[in-house]
Amino acid sequence: MTTSAAGGGTCPTAWSSTTPYVPGDVVSYAGHTYTATYYSTGAVPNDPASWAVWRDDGTC
Repeated sequence: MTTSAAGGGTCPTAWSSTTPYVPGDVVSYAGHTYTATYYSTGAVPNDPASWAVWRDDGTC
């Protein structure tokens, strides 16, 4: 599922703190698209402590 972004592009489904993510899952958070690089639940994208869990794929 995708949602419309302010710039007219599309963003993937928003990140949720209660969803378990597996490598390859794609989410949006704070206007960016992130891809999971490791298994996680609650690891916040864009948090310096989560650098090994999420890859920032740029704005959406």
